[in-house]
Amino acid sequence: MEDDRGKFITIAAGYTDQMNRFLDSNPGLRSRFTKTFHFEDYNPDELLQITLDNLEQSNLKLSEEAKENLITYYNEQYRNRDKNFGNARIVRDLVDKAKQNLLLRKADRDRTKKKVDEQLIILNDIKEIISDEEPSEKYVIKGNREKLESELKELQSLTGLKSVKGSVEKLISSLKVAQLRKQQGLKVMEKSLHAVFVGNPGTGKTTVARILSRIYKELGLLEKGHLIEVDRTGLVAGYQGQTAIKTDEVIQQALGGTLFIDEAYTLSRGTNDFGQEVIDTLLKRMEDYKDNFVVIAAGYPEEMKRFVTSNPGLESRFQNFFTFEDYNGRQLLEISAEIAVQHGYNLDEGALQMMLEIFQHLYSKRDKNFGNARTAKNILYKTISNQEARISQQYEHSKEDLMTIRFEDVEKVKNDLII
Repeated sequence: MEDDRGKFITIAAGYTDQMNRFLDSNPGLRSRFTKTFHFEDYNPDELLQITLDNLEQSNLKLSEEAKENLITYYNEQYRNRDKNFGNARIVRDLVDKAKQNLLLRKADRDRTKKKVDEQLIILNDIKEIISDEEPSEKYVIKGNREKLESELKELQSLTGLKSVKGSVEKLISSLKVAQLRKQQGLKVMEKSLHAVFVGNPGTGKTTVARILSRIYKELGLLEKGHLIEVDRTGLVAGYQGQTAIKTDEVIQQALGGTLFIDEAYTLSRGTNDFGQEVIDTLLKRMEDYKDNFVVIAAGYPEEMKRFVTSNPGLESRFQNFFTFEDYNGRQLLEISAEIAVQHGYNLDEGALQMMLEIFQHLYSKRDKNFGNARTAKNILYKTISNQEARISQQYEHSKEDLMTIRFEDVEKVKNDLII
């Protein structure tokens, strides 16, 4: 490239991340390749148009029924795409198979004498090609109302979290109204979806984040609605310059969905800490990939407030705060009882009352390390262990014995806790 400068042109092509690493691997590469062309994935409408153009070249058309099913199929493919997404190759393969199926119908016409439009691709010609996917109406770009309602009901069914549920409901209402204004051609104030979840461990932050990401998907705000969960160790590398690459790789996985950063405040430990490199990279990508993914930063209340206010960029991007309150004694009992039923156990009245006393005591003595739902699970598992030890000493036991947790099983847990 240096010796024969001006005599030839080199075009290097490949996947975005790998090509960036390729250019960064040698200073001479970055200085010589000074122009970058980014080829965006074809969206569903473009894929459909490419299909119609391909068929037109063969004097073929697509029936309306086939067209409707095909656009939902392309929506599905597009919203769940990764770096191996085939783009126009998907169209080429589909058109080739559709042509083959049309020829088979023509051949079958000679035998059955059925009338066949020789220039029309119908649904049956592509049905077997797109039928491997789940029904795609729930994945269409505009979302699915029934699926949205289902996600909202799941959120409301969670134990406690009154403040969080109210905040989510208020945010969703705001987003819906914004969409209605947009449809009417009215001005819309841009609303950030990035959020801060503050609360102690075990208060349901990850669970709510997962549901919220799916809600955004069904509102048409996110393409995939998946959740990528990381903490400091999943973002920070051990050497200078490696942290940005590691963070970028995680962000690429989160595109189309939500990046959930647990204990995010640990990224801000000082000016010489690699965590700052994560913050800088994150802020840049939140701008570069605006509307392509959501970031939820989670952690203890006081630590998260200091974290967000420590950087003007963080404060301007994280405008939604959700407070996860500790579960009280009765709510912890509800969580334990629900887990027990899910695993085929029942707590008798005495067991329920004794467990409530334990949870009320633990709640009254709680600090910031209070385990919440994790505490509820642990107490239940210890109780089940006591039940198993009791039953193993019996020579005979019924199905009811195997399923029932009794007062004495819980009492041993209370004695072990010295309450």
